[in-house]
Amino acid sequence: PKRVTFPTLYRHYRFLTEGARVRGGATDHAAGRRKWDSFTHLTSLDILQQIDGVPWVCDASQHDALLVVDVSRDRRYYGMALMVSRPSGSDVAFSFNTVVHPKLNVRRDAIDATVLKKEMVDLIRRRRGDEPLRSLLVIKDGRFYSEELEGVQQAEVELNGTGLAAHAVVDLVELHKDTMKELRMWHTENGQTGNVEEGTAVLISEREILLANTGCLTLNQGT
Repeated sequence: PKRVTFPTLYRHYRFLTEGARVRGGATDHAAGRRKWDSFTHLTSLDILQQIDGVPWVCDASQHDALLVVDVSRDRRYYGMALMVSRPSGSDVAFSFNTVVHPKLNVRRDAIDATVLKKEMVDLIRRRRGDEPLRSLLVIKDGRFYSEELEGVQQAEVELNGTGLAAHAVVDLVELHKDTMKELRMWHTENGQTGNVEEGTAVLISEREILLANTGCLTLNQGT
């Protein structure tokens, strides 16, 4: 995991053994312990994710499955993750699978339509269980390019009646990391103002939501 470098591990171990500096320059051993616990907790989750482990299961959502598509910052790799979360009583109520592959065209963020279609079809067909998905939410980290929309549509056609139920609902969501004007969310309590927790969201309109993917718990952990 990216957090486990020697300097980072050594720094957090010193928080545990020597305490952490707090406002005013004092050393607080309790604060140091909290920093160490947070560091080891997040690192454990990273390791668990590397082996496709799932520490907990969320309640069934409005969609039978979520498919997340992401391209690395240097455009050299792309990854896809499929999480199935269905009501109990389905053949498989929960499953989680990921794939990461080298990206052929490193000059553009977009994933080729044929490649995206193939990976989407393979990932959905390889999941555990035979019951077709009645709904699917496809999330792109960034914007959907025209060839990617074409790839999703081609996958829908190929999966119709097999991986996806006939007339299955497929919704698409874009996660934009940048805005023309910077937006921030703050939490105020007892006269103190700080960053909100991860997962905090503000509904801006029927089609737009401001979501905090990092926050006060992980903002300084290298996420």
